[in-house]
Amino acid sequence: MSADADHYQAKAKFDDIYNQPDPRSYYRTLSKLDYEIPAHGAVVFDRLLCEMGGREGKTVLDVCCGYSANAALLNHDIELADLYDHYASLEDVADGEITEIDKQWFAERGRADAVSVIGLDIADNAAQYSASVGLLDVAVVADLESSAPDEEAVRAFAAADLVAVTGGIGYVGEKTFQSIVTRDGEPPWVAALSLRWVDFTPIAEAFDDLGLVTERLDGYCVPQRRFAHDAERQAAIDGLRARGLDPGPELRLDAHCAELYVSRPPEAVKAAPLDGILGYLAAA
Repeated sequence: MSADADHYQAKAKFDDIYNQPDPRSYYRTLSKLDYEIPAHGAVVFDRLLCEMGGREGKTVLDVCCGYSANAALLNHDIELADLYDHYASLEDVADGEITEIDKQWFAERGRADAVSVIGLDIADNAAQYSASVGLLDVAVVADLESSAPDEEAVRAFAAADLVAVTGGIGYVGEKTFQSIVTRDGEPPWVAALSLRWVDFTPIAEAFDDLGLVTERLDGYCVPQRRFAHDAERQAAIDGLRARGLDPGPELRLDAHCAELYVSRPPEAVKAAPLDGILGYLAAA
């Protein structure tokens, strides 16, 4: 077992909320821990889409999509707090009514410049719910760490211009990303907000073999969510120290913190280095 895997053993488990028939338990639980990384991801992904020539006609592949908070924020005039408030207001609604309520709620708030979104997750209920309410154009339910994608998934991945992930690194690794990025023609860009105690090097090396150059945004550090308990906090701190990193941000915020890696074709990196595109976020 790797050092990262050891630390994941102490990470809080939320298996009981990740694959419910609807998202209410998910948002109720994570709101109490100030889960905020989708809000940071939406800013990054939107800026990268602009750098790629604008949102029009673009497709985003959301890895470890869950209930598709990333898609909700990318394609609707809402903030993460609105999602928390929305689902809190539905606590007493009958289960069979949630889907229709969500369809209408998201439709009324949709952006005119919405991108297409493909969602990938092993959580079938979550991904399929997201598709049923219009957050995902395509839901791919697969575990690419243990098996290769089927032909339908390969076709879906081939449409992606930007691959996005917020916090899923460690649960998925280089096998998943090799399956996603390997294709004929121009590879997609990949933007990953990765917890700081997780080693991104194996994924970056896999991208290098596939012709993508990976940059880390210096100075960028954002909270994912607060630690759920002492054991989780200590495991994260130990993991950071094992990587030779200062755990100051995590201790100060009492939270998991994420850094940003973006992998692109070398010509795109040469034309516009990551610091020039997103450096303002590191300075914020």
